Amino acid sequence: MNGRQGSLTRSRGIYGRFFSRGWGMEIQNKFCEGSLDYRQKGHIDSRMEELAALYDVSEFCKDNNEKMEYSSQALYGQEIKKGVLLADWLFEWDSGSETMEMKQFFWRMVEQMWRESLDREDAEVISCSLGEQEGFAHDLKSYIKARRKILEGMTEPREYARMMPSCFGNSVFAEGIEEEMQNIEDFALHTKELTLNLSVLNDEALEIYGRCHKDGNLAMKELDSRLLACSPDYKHQSQLRFEFSYIDEEGDTHIKKVTCHPHLKLVKKNSDYRIYFAWRDDLVGDGKKVLVGRIGRHGW
Repeated sequence: MNGRQGSLTRSRGIYGRFFSRGWGMEIQNKFCEGSLDYRQKGHIDSRMEELAALYDVSEFCKDNNEKMEYSSQALYGQEIKKGVLLADWLFEWDSGSETMEMKQFFWRMVEQMWRESLDREDAEVISCSLGEQEGFAHDLKSYIKARRKILEGMTEPREYARMMPSCFGNSVFAEGIEEEMQNIEDFALHTKELTLNLSVLNDEALEIYGRCHKDGNLAMKELDSRLLACSPDYKHQSQLRFEFSYIDEEGDTHIKKVTCHPHLKLVKKNSDYRIYFAWRDDLVGDGKKVLVGRIGRHGW
């Protein structure tokens, strides 16, 4: 269990903390209680890895000021072993040490969930399950994929920008980045392409940069082969300095300007729409995240 808890802590470190739900579109994370049924994938004692993966998702929701929701009646009434309901299993304290440990782990997850799942018309729903099932998020990777799918369908630049940090946790976005995004014409037509580019940048850019021995030109060539286009803009570096916030070791927030001249092109190769970024910075993101300075027009 301690090893698993360590991996959960690392997961939280990767994705960090995100925007709260103080904006128009809301995510509703709903747990499929039926995925606990032993006839799905076996009795509960054999599903520790699945439980740990689902715990990662519930931790992510908590860090994002959201909760995974469930119906208490449906949850505790699930038959998790033949003839044994979840409620009975949880309160049988005469089990072996490994089973007891698993029960405590399950309780920690439930404590950070919301027990009354009510449908909300204005919410985008992400359905979550214990163990892999088609159409459900069962671990952090599938859950992030579901959030990005919602992002692709957004029509308003500000809503899109507010959800970006929870979809691209290995990226840091410049202060006020949503202002320039509003100048993208027919924004809703380009969200799928924008999400693809930000996903590759977030998921692979630092690995590519390291594999290229921190040679930015080589790394840009690889991104150029993967996406529409990627190139530097050495000529306008002085105009491509953007403000990023970071927190120091004492918990104080600071602002730092970072040059972001490498860029991905959007829509077409001669388009004015671009994503300007920097590979990393020692202070902003602790050297472990890509910095995205501008999404939109190049400005000249």
